[in-house]
Amino acid sequence: MISGSWAIFLGLVLTVAACSRTDQPSATPASDDLPKFKIVTRRDNDRTEVRVQQGQVVLAVHSPMGISEATITRVAEHWPQALIVRLHLQGLEHFSLTQGDVKIEGAISSQDGTLRVWRAGQEDQPLQADHPLWIKVRRLDAEGQPTNALPCPAGSIELQVPRAFLKDNPSTFTLGWIDFYRN
Repeated sequence: MISGSWAIFLGLVLTVAACSRTDQPSATPASDDLPKFKIVTRRDNDRTEVRVQQGQVVLAVHSPMGISEATITRVAEHWPQALIVRLHLQGLEHFSLTQGDVKIEGAISSQDGTLRVWRAGQEDQPLQADHPLWIKVRRLDAEGQPTNALPCPAGSIELQVPRAFLKDNPSTFTLGWIDFYRN
């Protein structure tokens, strides 16, 4: 027989368990549900992983050297509707996205944080934010919150791959990055 206080405790535990039960599917997809890519990086110690966050596919890149590139090949028939590249770097003084004859380059100034984006070989003709090939960039702190800090210690920099860049559904594109130029 259960004493009165134990019965109350057991009743509370069962009530909390029943109220916290959910029949909703998990927000985190099973690994079989993640978009499939073949990713080859230039350096052996670069690491990549694919996640789905808030309905967007996020390709996270860790690059201890800070200078490298990755070739991303889709395994699925099409690219995802929203593709974010999250570079775990403190800065991004140069980046490039290349597929076929299309190459977009950009930089975030380590001096004042200004973002510039241009087509290859046309640095003197920067793209405007309303251009279809404009790359949206966000700097995130260590907790994943937007920041304007430079450098971004333990943070990351997100590049939203423009839909126009993938509109012809290329099988592969290359991403290049340099965190900070060295002397």
